[in-house]
Amino acid sequence: MKYALALAVVVIGCGTPAPEPVAPPPDPTDETPASNASGCPSDDVCVAPYEAFIGKAAAFARPVTDAALTEQLAAITAANTNTVQERPTPEALRAGLIDAANLGPLLADLAPRSPVMTVGEGGAVIIEDPWIGLLEGLLLLPPGGDPVGGVVAHPGHGETAEQHIAQRGGRELADAGLAVLVVRPRAHAGDEVSAALARTLLLAGHSLVGLRTYEVLVAARALGAHPRVDPARIGLHGHSGGSVVGHLAVRVDDSFVAFVGDLMSTYGVPGAESGAISDETSPLLYPWHPWLEEPTTTAAAIHAEEYGFPAGVGAGVQFLAGRLAP
Repeated sequence: MKYALALAVVVIGCGTPAPEPVAPPPDPTDETPASNASGCPSDDVCVAPYEAFIGKAAAFARPVTDAALTEQLAAITAANTNTVQERPTPEALRAGLIDAANLGPLLADLAPRSPVMTVGEGGAVIIEDPWIGLLEGLLLLPPGGDPVGGVVAHPGHGETAEQHIAQRGGRELADAGLAVLVVRPRAHAGDEVSAALARTLLLAGHSLVGLRTYEVLVAARALGAHPRVDPARIGLHGHSGGSVVGHLAVRVDDSFVAFVGDLMSTYGVPGAESGAISDETSPLLYPWHPWLEEPTTTAAAIHAEEYGFPAGVGAGVQFLAGRLAP
């Protein structure tokens, strides 16, 4: 099932004044101004939009007790949690992942809405969404006026959008004639902040990795609505944690044409430490993980890279450019 969405896009050109700041004014008692549109001092500690989501999504939350979550995590650590044994069809896998990540209500609400993407100075992007707040990113457009394919890129843990552009292939994708929207992940340093947030969301009946997947889908629809982008030619590019999210996104939404990533996940626990949590942990997604390693369980063409792109980004760029060509 595809989730179609028409988005309104506001593009601010060279002759148009820069937009007014979107972030709320800082607290006058705080001498340090907020550094992002969500009102957070930094992207790495920006948990407020996700904490606000818990209240907004209370109607479809599936909370668990701390004891139940501990038991689920211990089962994964002991390797006695059953995984899905019978090969699912892409449709069955999609339904299972959507249910496991509790994304059904979000995707149903996403379809008829028209969020606004504002593109400002230097390609800075803000996408407004009622569930996850103001999603930021950087947009690179190739020269010319013809419709082009688009790529949503998701950085790895602890990396910025600028680093993904400079080091992980973002610039090369734009040079290859593609529009590239690199999202700015929040609470994505892979540290105790993101781990604590992941636990809070799991207890509330959601998951941080599920919400990151939703953010990718919102960004993809925003990119597809840009006047320079052909919405039928959208791909994904992810490094590390961004690749983990990408493997979910291309199986939750079958509108993606191609995906390049360099890491998979079991969505379990880090290492062998009982009760450990990362921002990718989801006991409900864990049973499906063997089938996310199968490239044939998605309509998107997948190009798997070695971690960190040690041979360079050229092969992945060439793959996406070819798949997203007219």
